[in-house]
Amino acid sequence: MAQNSTPARLQIHLLVIVCAAVMTCAMASSRAAAQSCLPSDIKPSEIVVSDSNKTDRASKPETVRDRLTQLKARCRQGKLTDSRGKQIYFLRLIGCWGNPPADYEEQLEEQRTKLRELQKKYTVIQIPCVANPMIQ
Repeated sequence: MAQNSTPARLQIHLLVIVCAAVMTCAMASSRAAAQSCLPSDIKPSEIVVSDSNKTDRASKPETVRDRLTQLKARCRQGKLTDSRGKQIYFLRLIGCWGNPPADYEEQLEEQRTKLRELQKKYTVIQIPCVANPMIQ
């Protein structure tokens, strides 16, 4: 009887290995597909504004790639969506002025208003301004 269970065990082990391989490939392809839906001016390696819910300041900066993974982002019908099906919107923040313009307060208020409106419809990923874009 022990000899009969060995082929069955081998089949079960083989099935588990195949399932694990398929799941790994599916997860990798969904991440790649999500990144293929990125707007042309957004790079996966760009730093994003950290979640206000997280208090761990010692951790490494979060990237677009990290946030998309966290949101379980998918590319559906050419649009980037989170795990709940809500479309993802990238907002580049302003405010990196060496010498701010005279109306900088109004510009920042407009940005806050726009952000609040966007958050009603989209999952918004905020990209902080960089004083020198060549740094990225």
